[in-house]
Amino acid sequence: MKEKLLIIVFSIIVVISIIIVMVLANRQSENSTESASGDSLSYDYSEENNENDYTDYYEEETTQAIKLSDSCDKIFATGTDENGNFYELVANQEETYDNVKIEIGVIKNNKWLLEPTSDIPFIDEETGLIKAGNSTFGIDDVLINDYEFDNVYGTFKYVADGCFCICKGKQKNRSATGASQCTIIYNAENKKAYYNNGEPYLRYDEESNFVLVDLDKEAKHGNHLLIQHRYSIGGLPFEEFRSDFYVLDTNTMKTKMIVEGTEYNIVAPIGDGLFAVGDSLYSNTVGNAIMYFYDLEGNEVIDLTSYNDGEVYSAGESYFVDEKFTFLAENDAGTEFQVTIDTKGKVISSVEKLKQN
Repeated sequence: MKEKLLIIVFSIIVVISIIIVMVLANRQSENSTESASGDSLSYDYSEENNENDYTDYYEEETTQAIKLSDSCDKIFATGTDENGNFYELVANQEETYDNVKIEIGVIKNNKWLLEPTSDIPFIDEETGLIKAGNSTFGIDDVLINDYEFDNVYGTFKYVADGCFCICKGKQKNRSATGASQCTIIYNAENKKAYYNNGEPYLRYDEESNFVLVDLDKEAKHGNHLLIQHRYSIGGLPFEEFRSDFYVLDTNTMKTKMIVEGTEYNIVAPIGDGLFAVGDSLYSNTVGNAIMYFYDLEGNEVIDLTSYNDGEVYSAGESYFVDEKFTFLAENDAGTEFQVTIDTKGKVISSVEKLKQN
């Protein structure tokens, strides 16, 4: 009897164990299904997000690739100011059988600073054409990207501080003096312009113009540009040349004469409030012959004529950078040194220049 009872109890325990195992197995299967279903939703959502991200990225890249200036007929000149702003001078021209309409605009950082208009000093009011000096012409007669061709009447150049100028004639980089013979400088930021009304630069040139000393990208000019008028006095064979120096404020577009009737010439742009003068005409090349440094009031600040044979040659830039200027000086023994001075003319350092074999 006892044995039968034990068998029955054991059987009941086995059955209960089997039921418990089956229940647990079923719950685990349901959890696995839910987990798989959750993974699938997560994957689908992630894929959708990835597609959206890619679309946004594509649209952003496409937008960035579109340049406003690409829609214009011509890009006359471009330049970047000291703050990294990028300027483009652009133009459109429409023609009919009896009329030509030109509009010029300025783009700043791919946005219109000045939308194309004919109400701009570069366009002649009577003819509607571009003007430089006494010449008027269409957009195809402008020198672009330093490419020279025969029928060139003017050249646009970026100057500084959002300013552009137009130069007379075919000037691939600069005139023979190394500067620009400009007739108009226009500030696109404040819509102010400077018109030349000075003395002729060349004795054979009947048009009035001035020479704008070009800026080097690294020169700290402080919203000021240099202008030089060079003219002849006396007649042949006793003809001599003299120059007047002006400072142009690019904000007000007003000039101030700082030196009158000098025999010297400007040989470098402004750097840290000073500029170099000498006998030679400005060429903006390393190794300019320099005699003095003047300030923007026309005062002689530094005299370098005691070195060498009355003039020195720059060992790098021909203007002050970070209030330092380095030039080459030779002592009585013929040994050459690189001498660095500050804006007061005080020698900071001197290093013997190594001789090349």
